Amino acid sequence: MKLETAKTFILVVLIGISILLTYSIWSYRPDYEYLYDHAYVSEVDMDIGGSEESKKTLVKPESLVFHIHDAHYRFADLDRENTLYEEMQSWTLNDLTVSASNGVPSDNIQVEFIFPEDLPMELLPSLFSFNEEPALPSWSFRHMYVTFNQDERNLELVFLSVDGREQAKAYVNDADIYRRLWAEATDHQEMTKLIQIEGAKRPIYIPEEKVQMTKWSFSARLIDPNLLVNALFDNPSLVTRNLLQDEADDSYYTDSQHGMRVDRHRTSMEFFNPYEADFAPMDSIKLLENSIANINEHNGWTGDYKLVSINHTMNRVRYQMHYNGFPVFDGGGLTTIEQEWRDNDLYQYKRPLVSINNQINADEMMVASGQDIVYAIENDKQFHFEMEHVENIQLGYRLSLDDSSHIVTLSPAWYVKYRDKWHEIDVDHEHLLSAKGGQ
Repeated sequence: MKLETAKTFILVVLIGISILLTYSIWSYRPDYEYLYDHAYVSEVDMDIGGSEESKKTLVKPESLVFHIHDAHYRFADLDRENTLYEEMQSWTLNDLTVSASNGVPSDNIQVEFIFPEDLPMELLPSLFSFNEEPALPSWSFRHMYVTFNQDERNLELVFLSVDGREQAKAYVNDADIYRRLWAEATDHQEMTKLIQIEGAKRPIYIPEEKVQMTKWSFSARLIDPNLLVNALFDNPSLVTRNLLQDEADDSYYTDSQHGMRVDRHRTSMEFFNPYEADFAPMDSIKLLENSIANINEHNGWTGDYKLVSINHTMNRVRYQMHYNGFPVFDGGGLTTIEQEWRDNDLYQYKRPLVSINNQINADEMMVASGQDIVYAIENDKQFHFEMEHVENIQLGYRLSLDDSSHIVTLSPAWYVKYRDKWHEIDVDHEHLLSAKGGQ
Protein backbone atom coordinates (compact mmCIF):
# COMPACT_ATOMS: atom_id res chain seq x y z
CA MET A 1 0.00 0.00 0.00
CA LYS A 2 2.82 2.33 0.82
CA LEU A 3 4.37 1.75 -2.61
CA GLU A 4 1.05 2.43 -4.33
CA THR A 5 0.60 5.60 -2.26
CA ALA A 6 4.06 6.79 -3.25
CA LYS A 7 3.35 6.11 -6.92
CA THR A 8 0.09 8.04 -6.67
CA PHE A 9 1.83 10.96 -4.96
CA ILE A 10 4.58 11.07 -7.62
CA LEU A 11 1.96 10.95 -10.38
CA VAL A 12 0.06 13.88 -8.83
CA VAL A 13 3.29 15.90 -8.59
CA LEU A 14 4.16 15.19 -12.22
CA ILE A 15 0.68 16.21 -13.34
CA GLY A 16 1.00 19.42 -11.34
CA ILE A 17 4.37 20.21 -12.91
CA SER A 18 2.93 19.55 -16.36
CA ILE A 19 0.05 21.93 -15.68
CA LEU A 20 2.46 24.64 -14.50
CA LEU A 21 4.70 24.23 -17.57
CA THR A 22 1.70 24.34 -19.90
CA TYR A 23 0.42 27.51 -18.22
CA SER A 24 3.86 29.12 -18.44
CA ILE A 25 4.10 28.39 -22.15
CA TRP A 26 0.64 29.75 -22.93
CA SER A 27 1.05 32.81 -20.73
CA TYR A 28 4.59 33.70 -21.86
CA ARG A 29 5.03 37.10 -23.48
CA PRO A 30 8.16 38.16 -25.38
CA ASP A 31 9.79 41.63 -25.09
CA TYR A 32 6.76 43.34 -26.58
CA GLU A 33 3.33 43.71 -25.10
CA TYR A 34 -0.13 44.20 -26.50
CA LEU A 35 -1.47 47.53 -25.42
CA TYR A 36 -5.22 47.10 -25.37
CA ASP A 37 -8.07 44.84 -24.47
CA HIS A 38 -9.98 44.09 -27.71
CA ALA A 39 -13.29 44.86 -26.01
CA TYR A 40 -12.00 48.33 -25.17
CA VAL A 41 -10.88 49.39 -28.64
CA SER A 42 -14.15 51.06 -29.64
CA GLU A 43 -14.03 53.24 -26.55
CA VAL A 44 -10.38 54.33 -26.54
CA ASP A 45 -9.58 57.95 -25.71
CA MET A 46 -7.86 60.06 -28.42
CA ASP A 47 -7.87 63.42 -26.58
CA ILE A 48 -4.28 64.32 -25.61
CA GLY A 49 -5.37 67.37 -23.63
CA GLY A 50 -4.85 70.23 -26.09
CA SER A 51 -7.34 72.19 -28.18
CA GLU A 52 -8.71 72.48 -31.71
CA GLU A 53 -7.51 75.24 -34.04
CA SER A 54 -8.26 76.55 -37.54
CA LYS A 55 -6.45 78.17 -40.44
CA LYS A 56 -7.58 81.51 -39.04
CA THR A 57 -5.95 80.93 -35.66
CA LEU A 58 -2.78 79.19 -36.89
CA VAL A 59 -1.84 81.31 -39.93
CA LYS A 60 -0.59 84.56 -38.43
CA PRO A 61 2.17 87.11 -39.09
CA GLU A 62 5.55 86.58 -37.47
CA SER A 63 5.92 90.33 -37.01
CA LEU A 64 4.12 93.64 -37.42
CA VAL A 65 6.12 96.77 -38.30
CA PHE A 66 4.94 100.39 -38.24
CA HIS A 67 6.81 102.43 -40.87
CA ILE A 68 6.67 106.12 -39.97
CA HIS A 69 8.57 108.14 -42.58
CA ASP A 70 12.11 106.72 -42.32
CA ALA A 71 11.69 105.16 -38.87
CA HIS A 72 10.41 101.69 -37.93
CA TYR A 73 8.59 100.59 -34.78
CA ARG A 74 7.01 97.55 -33.18
CA PHE A 75 4.77 97.08 -30.16
CA ALA A 76 6.82 96.55 -27.00
CA ASP A 77 4.13 94.11 -25.85
CA LEU A 78 3.85 91.54 -28.64
CA ASP A 79 0.45 90.39 -27.40
CA ARG A 80 -0.85 93.67 -28.83
CA GLU A 81 0.23 92.51 -32.29
CA ASN A 82 -1.90 89.42 -31.95
CA THR A 83 -4.84 91.47 -30.64
CA LEU A 84 -4.63 93.92 -33.54
CA TYR A 85 -4.36 91.15 -36.13
CA GLU A 86 -7.35 89.29 -34.67
CA GLU A 87 -9.31 92.56 -34.79
CA MET A 88 -8.34 92.94 -38.47
CA GLN A 89 -9.73 89.49 -39.19
CA SER A 90 -13.18 90.80 -38.25
CA TRP A 91 -12.98 93.78 -40.60
CA THR A 92 -15.01 93.66 -43.80
CA LEU A 93 -12.79 93.93 -46.88
CA ASN A 94 -14.33 95.45 -50.00
CA ASP A 95 -13.62 95.60 -53.73
CA LEU A 96 -10.59 93.34 -54.07
CA THR A 97 -8.76 94.17 -57.31
CA VAL A 98 -5.58 92.73 -58.83
CA SER A 99 -3.05 94.76 -60.81
CA ALA A 100 0.61 95.10 -61.68
CA SER A 101 2.85 96.46 -58.94
CA ASN A 102 5.97 98.57 -58.62
CA GLY A 103 6.86 96.95 -55.29
CA VAL A 104 6.35 98.08 -51.70
CA PRO A 105 3.86 100.97 -51.19
CA SER A 106 5.63 104.33 -50.82
CA ASP A 107 3.28 105.89 -48.24
CA ASN A 108 5.07 107.73 -45.42
CA ILE A 109 2.88 106.05 -42.79
CA GLN A 110 1.96 102.39 -43.20
CA VAL A 111 1.73 99.13 -41.29
CA GLU A 112 3.48 96.01 -42.60
CA PHE A 113 2.49 92.46 -41.65
CA ILE A 114 5.22 89.91 -42.38
CA PHE A 115 4.22 86.24 -42.57
CA PRO A 116 6.74 83.42 -41.99
CA GLU A 117 5.87 81.62 -45.23
CA ASP A 118 4.67 82.32 -48.77
CA LEU A 119 0.87 82.00 -48.61
CA PRO A 120 -1.40 81.32 -51.62
CA MET A 121 -3.91 84.09 -52.24
CA GLU A 122 -6.66 81.43 -52.27
CA LEU A 123 -6.17 81.28 -48.49
CA LEU A 124 -7.45 84.84 -47.95
CA PRO A 125 -11.16 84.00 -47.42
CA SER A 126 -10.09 81.67 -44.57
CA LEU A 127 -8.21 84.53 -42.89
CA PHE A 128 -10.32 87.64 -43.54
CA SER A 129 -13.95 88.64 -44.11
CA PHE A 130 -15.06 89.97 -47.52
CA ASN A 131 -18.29 91.74 -48.46
CA GLU A 132 -18.54 89.33 -51.41
CA GLU A 133 -16.62 86.34 -52.68
CA PRO A 134 -13.45 87.76 -54.30
CA ALA A 135 -11.84 86.64 -57.54
CA LEU A 136 -8.38 85.58 -56.38
CA PRO A 137 -5.14 85.31 -58.37
CA SER A 138 -2.97 82.17 -58.34
CA TRP A 139 0.20 83.77 -56.94
CA SER A 140 1.38 83.86 -53.32
CA PHE A 141 2.21 86.64 -50.87
CA ARG A 142 4.29 87.03 -47.72
CA HIS A 143 3.86 90.75 -47.00
CA MET A 144 0.64 92.66 -46.39
CA TYR A 145 0.56 96.45 -46.05
CA VAL A 146 -2.10 98.72 -44.57
CA THR A 147 -2.04 102.33 -45.80
CA PHE A 148 -4.17 105.33 -44.83
CA ASN A 149 -6.34 107.34 -47.25
CA GLN A 150 -6.69 110.57 -45.28
CA ASP A 151 -9.14 112.13 -47.75
CA GLU A 152 -11.61 109.24 -47.69
CA ARG A 153 -10.85 108.20 -44.08
CA ASN A 154 -10.53 104.57 -45.14
CA LEU A 155 -7.81 101.92 -45.12
CA GLU A 156 -6.22 100.20 -48.08
CA LEU A 157 -4.87 96.66 -47.68
CA VAL A 158 -2.18 95.70 -50.18
CA PHE A 159 -1.13 92.07 -50.65
CA LEU A 160 2.18 92.03 -52.55
CA SER A 161 3.15 89.01 -54.65
CA VAL A 162 6.36 87.23 -53.64
CA ASP A 163 8.18 88.49 -56.74
CA GLY A 164 6.87 92.03 -56.18
CA ARG A 165 5.38 92.30 -59.67
CA GLU A 166 1.70 92.01 -58.79
CA GLN A 167 -0.57 93.17 -56.02
CA ALA A 168 -4.12 92.81 -54.76
CA LYS A 169 -5.88 95.73 -53.06
CA ALA A 170 -8.93 95.76 -50.82
CA TYR A 171 -10.54 98.54 -48.81
CA VAL A 172 -11.94 98.94 -45.29
CA ASN A 173 -14.56 101.70 -45.40
CA ASP A 174 -14.99 102.35 -41.70
CA ALA A 175 -14.00 105.71 -40.18
CA ASP A 176 -13.84 104.33 -36.62
CA ILE A 177 -11.42 101.57 -37.64
CA TYR A 178 -9.36 104.12 -39.56
CA ARG A 179 -9.18 106.39 -36.51
CA ARG A 180 -8.16 103.60 -34.11
CA LEU A 181 -5.39 102.28 -36.34
CA TRP A 182 -4.11 105.79 -37.05
CA ALA A 183 -3.86 106.38 -33.28
CA GLU A 184 -1.90 103.13 -32.88
CA ALA A 185 0.48 104.00 -35.73
CA THR A 186 1.29 107.53 -34.55
CA ASP A 187 1.67 106.89 -30.80
CA HIS A 188 5.17 105.53 -30.15
CA GLN A 189 5.19 105.67 -26.34
CA GLU A 190 4.60 101.95 -25.96
CA MET A 191 6.64 100.91 -28.99
CA THR A 192 10.17 99.65 -29.58
CA LYS A 193 12.27 101.36 -32.24
CA LEU A 194 13.67 98.99 -34.85
CA ILE A 195 16.66 98.97 -37.16
CA GLN A 196 16.68 97.41 -40.62
CA ILE A 197 19.42 94.86 -41.26
CA GLU A 198 21.55 95.83 -44.23
CA GLY A 199 22.62 93.27 -46.81
CA ALA A 200 20.29 90.45 -45.67
CA LYS A 201 18.40 88.21 -48.08
CA ARG A 202 15.16 90.12 -47.37
CA PRO A 203 14.13 93.08 -45.18
CA ILE A 204 14.62 92.24 -41.48
CA TYR A 205 13.74 94.54 -38.58
CA ILE A 206 15.05 94.04 -35.03
CA PRO A 207 15.04 96.19 -31.86
CA GLU A 208 17.68 98.91 -31.88
CA GLU A 209 18.20 98.98 -28.10
CA LYS A 210 18.34 96.32 -25.40
CA VAL A 211 15.02 94.62 -24.66
CA GLN A 212 13.62 93.73 -21.25
CA MET A 213 12.26 90.18 -21.23
CA THR A 214 11.33 87.52 -18.68
CA LYS A 215 12.99 84.18 -18.02
CA TRP A 216 10.23 81.72 -17.12
CA SER A 217 10.07 78.39 -15.29
CA PHE A 218 7.08 76.04 -15.53
CA SER A 219 6.10 72.58 -14.47
CA ALA A 220 5.68 70.26 -17.45
CA ARG A 221 2.74 68.07 -18.37
CA LEU A 222 3.72 64.80 -20.06
CA ILE A 223 1.37 63.28 -22.63
CA ASP A 224 0.70 59.54 -22.46
CA PRO A 225 2.03 57.99 -25.73
CA ASN A 226 -0.83 55.48 -25.66
CA LEU A 227 -3.21 58.35 -26.48
CA LEU A 228 -1.29 58.90 -29.74
CA VAL A 229 -1.50 55.16 -30.45
CA ASN A 230 -5.27 55.47 -30.14
CA ALA A 231 -5.31 58.47 -32.46
CA LEU A 232 -2.89 57.34 -35.18
CA PHE A 233 -3.29 53.58 -35.59
CA ASP A 234 -6.36 52.17 -37.34
CA ASN A 235 -6.71 49.29 -34.87
CA PRO A 236 -4.92 49.97 -31.57
CA SER A 237 -5.65 46.43 -30.38
CA LEU A 238 -3.05 45.15 -32.85
CA VAL A 239 -0.32 47.51 -31.68
CA THR A 240 2.67 46.12 -29.75
CA ARG A 241 5.33 48.00 -27.85
CA ASN A 242 9.00 47.07 -27.93
CA LEU A 243 12.03 48.57 -26.19
CA LEU A 244 14.90 49.34 -28.56
CA GLN A 245 17.92 48.71 -26.40
CA ASP A 246 20.30 49.72 -29.17
CA GLU A 247 18.51 53.09 -29.39
CA ALA A 248 18.99 54.18 -25.77
CA ASP A 249 15.80 52.40 -24.68
CA ASP A 250 13.48 54.29 -27.01
CA SER A 251 10.04 52.69 -27.32
CA TYR A 252 8.79 51.43 -30.67
CA TYR A 253 5.09 50.84 -31.33
CA THR A 254 3.89 48.98 -34.40
CA ASP A 255 0.90 47.18 -35.90
CA SER A 256 3.27 45.64 -38.52
CA GLN A 257 2.27 48.33 -41.05
CA HIS A 258 2.83 51.65 -39.25
CA GLY A 259 5.39 52.61 -36.63
CA MET A 260 5.73 55.12 -33.79
CA ARG A 261 8.95 55.82 -31.93
CA VAL A 262 8.92 57.50 -28.50
CA ASP A 263 12.18 58.74 -27.00
CA ARG A 264 13.42 57.23 -23.74
CA HIS A 265 12.33 60.27 -21.71
CA ARG A 266 8.82 60.12 -23.25
CA THR A 267 9.07 63.77 -24.33
CA SER A 268 8.75 63.44 -28.13
CA MET A 269 7.41 61.02 -30.73
CA GLU A 270 7.59 60.23 -34.43
CA PHE A 271 4.88 58.34 -36.31
CA PHE A 272 5.58 57.05 -39.81
CA ASN A 273 4.03 54.96 -42.55
CA PRO A 274 6.91 53.32 -44.44
CA TYR A 275 4.68 51.91 -47.17
CA GLU A 276 3.73 55.31 -48.61
CA ALA A 277 6.99 56.17 -50.36
CA ASP A 278 5.82 57.45 -53.76
CA PHE A 279 3.80 60.65 -53.86
CA ALA A 280 2.75 63.65 -55.91
CA PRO A 281 2.85 67.24 -54.60
CA MET A 282 -0.37 68.32 -52.91
CA ASP A 283 -2.17 71.64 -53.15
CA SER A 284 -0.92 73.86 -50.30
CA ILE A 285 -4.38 74.62 -48.95
CA LYS A 286 -5.48 70.97 -49.08
CA LEU A 287 -2.26 69.99 -47.33
CA LEU A 288 -2.86 72.56 -44.60
CA GLU A 289 -6.50 71.51 -44.17
CA ASN A 290 -5.57 67.81 -43.90
CA SER A 291 -2.93 68.56 -41.30
CA ILE A 292 -5.12 70.79 -39.12
CA ALA A 293 -8.04 68.35 -39.27
CA ASN A 294 -5.80 65.43 -38.30
CA ILE A 295 -4.32 67.23 -35.28
CA ASN A 296 -7.76 68.52 -34.26
CA GLU A 297 -9.03 64.92 -34.11
CA HIS A 298 -6.96 64.31 -30.98
CA ASN A 299 -6.95 67.91 -29.62
CA GLY A 300 -3.28 68.04 -30.44
CA TRP A 301 -2.59 71.78 -30.10
CA THR A 302 -0.96 71.62 -26.65
CA GLY A 303 0.27 75.22 -26.64
CA ASP A 304 0.30 78.38 -28.72
CA TYR A 305 1.40 77.17 -32.16
CA LYS A 306 1.71 79.09 -35.43
CA LEU A 307 2.26 77.92 -38.98
CA VAL A 308 5.88 78.55 -40.02
CA SER A 309 6.31 76.45 -43.16
CA ILE A 310 4.37 74.81 -46.00
CA ASN A 311 6.50 72.78 -48.40
CA HIS A 312 4.08 71.45 -51.02
CA THR A 313 6.96 69.80 -52.90
CA MET A 314 7.56 67.49 -49.93
CA ASN A 315 3.96 67.78 -48.67
CA ARG A 316 5.38 68.95 -45.35
CA VAL A 317 3.76 71.35 -42.84
CA ARG A 318 5.50 72.72 -39.75
CA TYR A 319 4.11 74.64 -36.77
CA GLN A 320 6.18 76.31 -34.06
CA MET A 321 5.43 76.95 -30.41
CA HIS A 322 5.17 80.59 -29.28
CA TYR A 323 5.00 82.18 -25.87
CA ASN A 324 3.90 85.77 -25.21
CA GLY A 325 4.22 86.44 -28.93
CA PHE A 326 7.82 85.17 -29.20
CA PRO A 327 8.89 81.98 -31.03
CA VAL A 328 10.25 79.15 -28.87
CA PHE A 329 13.26 77.11 -30.05
CA ASP A 330 15.07 73.97 -28.92
CA GLY A 331 17.22 71.27 -30.44
CA GLY A 332 15.21 68.21 -29.44
CA GLY A 333 11.86 68.48 -31.21
CA LEU A 334 10.02 69.90 -28.18
CA THR A 335 8.81 73.12 -29.83
CA THR A 336 7.63 72.07 -33.31
CA ILE A 337 4.83 69.96 -34.73
CA GLU A 338 5.58 68.62 -38.20
CA GLN A 339 3.63 66.43 -40.60
CA GLU A 340 4.21 64.95 -44.06
CA TRP A 341 1.41 63.59 -46.25
CA ARG A 342 1.25 61.15 -49.16
CA ASP A 343 -1.90 61.01 -51.31
CA ASN A 344 -4.13 62.30 -48.50
CA ASP A 345 -2.61 59.82 -46.01
CA LEU A 346 -0.48 60.82 -43.04
CA TYR A 347 3.07 59.65 -43.81
CA GLN A 348 5.09 61.15 -40.96
CA TYR A 349 4.19 63.02 -37.78
CA LYS A 350 6.69 64.47 -35.30
CA ARG A 351 5.60 66.27 -32.15
CA PRO A 352 6.49 66.92 -28.50
CA LEU A 353 4.89 64.89 -25.71
CA VAL A 354 5.45 67.65 -23.19
CA SER A 355 3.59 70.92 -22.73
CA ILE A 356 3.91 73.91 -20.42
CA ASN A 357 1.80 73.64 -17.28
CA ASN A 358 1.89 75.85 -14.14
CA GLN A 359 4.27 78.81 -13.77
CA ILE A 360 6.90 78.36 -11.08
CA ASN A 361 9.19 81.37 -11.42
CA ALA A 362 9.76 84.54 -13.46
CA ASP A 363 12.91 86.69 -13.57
CA GLU A 364 13.26 89.96 -15.48
CA MET A 365 16.41 90.42 -17.55
CA MET A 366 17.85 92.59 -20.30
CA VAL A 367 18.59 91.07 -23.71
CA ALA A 368 21.30 92.26 -26.09
CA SER A 369 20.48 95.08 -28.50
CA GLY A 370 20.04 94.77 -32.24
CA GLN A 371 23.36 96.54 -32.74
CA ASP A 372 25.11 93.83 -30.71
CA ILE A 373 23.30 91.10 -32.63
CA VAL A 374 24.47 92.43 -35.99
CA TYR A 375 28.03 92.60 -34.69
CA ALA A 376 27.82 89.07 -33.28
CA ILE A 377 26.55 87.69 -36.60
CA GLU A 378 29.20 89.45 -38.65
CA ASN A 379 31.98 88.23 -36.32
CA ASP A 380 30.75 84.72 -35.54
CA LYS A 381 33.72 82.33 -35.69
CA GLN A 382 31.73 79.09 -35.65
CA PHE A 383 29.35 79.46 -38.61
CA HIS A 384 31.04 82.33 -40.51
CA PHE A 385 27.71 83.85 -41.52
CA GLU A 386 27.52 85.66 -44.85
CA MET A 387 24.89 88.37 -44.56
CA GLU A 388 23.45 87.77 -48.04
CA HIS A 389 22.36 84.30 -46.89
CA VAL A 390 20.75 85.49 -43.66
CA GLU A 391 17.00 84.91 -44.07
CA ASN A 392 15.69 86.06 -40.70
CA ILE A 393 16.71 87.20 -37.22
CA GLN A 394 14.34 86.82 -34.29
CA LEU A 395 14.32 87.35 -30.58
CA GLY A 396 12.70 84.34 -28.93
CA TYR A 397 12.98 81.78 -26.15
CA ARG A 398 15.26 78.78 -25.74
CA LEU A 399 13.35 75.88 -24.17
CA SER A 400 15.18 73.51 -21.85
CA LEU A 401 13.65 70.58 -19.97
CA ASP A 402 14.98 68.92 -16.82
CA ASP A 403 14.13 65.25 -17.40
CA SER A 404 14.27 64.38 -13.71
CA SER A 405 12.21 67.22 -12.25
CA HIS A 406 10.07 67.89 -15.36
CA ILE A 407 10.76 71.62 -15.09
CA VAL A 408 10.59 73.64 -18.32
CA THR A 409 12.68 76.82 -18.58
CA LEU A 410 12.19 79.48 -21.26
CA SER A 411 15.28 81.66 -21.55
CA PRO A 412 15.40 84.75 -23.83
CA ALA A 413 17.79 84.28 -26.74
CA TRP A 414 18.55 85.60 -30.22
CA TYR A 415 18.33 83.36 -33.29
CA VAL A 416 19.39 83.72 -36.91
CA LYS A 417 17.94 81.75 -39.82
CA TYR A 418 20.82 81.00 -42.16
CA ARG A 419 20.50 78.85 -45.28
CA ASP A 420 17.13 77.55 -44.05
CA LYS A 421 18.39 76.57 -40.56
CA TRP A 422 17.98 78.36 -37.24
CA HIS A 423 21.06 78.98 -35.06
CA GLU A 424 21.26 80.57 -31.63
CA ILE A 425 23.51 83.62 -31.68
CA ASP A 426 26.31 83.87 -29.12
CA VAL A 427 25.79 87.30 -27.58
CA ASP A 428 27.97 86.97 -24.51
CA HIS A 429 28.39 90.59 -23.41
CA GLU A 430 31.98 90.20 -22.19
CA HIS A 431 32.95 88.56 -25.48
CA LEU A 432 31.34 91.37 -27.45
CA LEU A 433 33.14 94.08 -25.49
CA SER A 434 36.45 92.27 -25.98
CA ALA A 435 35.84 91.85 -29.71
CA LYS A 436 34.90 95.51 -30.05
CA GLY A 437 38.01 96.64 -28.23
CA GLY A 438 36.30 97.40 -24.90
CA GLN A 439 33.85 99.97 -26.23
